[in-house]
Amino acid sequence: MAAMSRTVVVDEELDREASKILAGIGLSVDDAIRRLLLQVVHDQCLPFAMHVPNAETIAAMEELERGEGRPYSSLEELFRDMRDQDCRSSSQRGDS
Repeated sequence: MAAMSRTVVVDEELDREASKILAGIGLSVDDAIRRLLLQVVHDQCLPFAMHVPNAETIAAMEELERGEGRPYSSLEELFRDMRDQDCRSSSQRGDS
């Protein structure tokens, strides 16, 4: 198989951080990119999920960019708030 060279443009900090992490598992960035491409060819798709955000998600992202929204310090706090909101909504609707 003939080899070729490809240039990938990435942020310097991203390259430094990724290089350090990959070196810790015995890989270079080039090795990781090669493995990614092999996996794409093997599976005929990306080896991770890629989703286009829907309108509700985009609105939530824009809300956060404006500095609005409620920050949570943990997933437990977020889930507790969601559960409490659901209970309030149910009681307002008269659900049992």
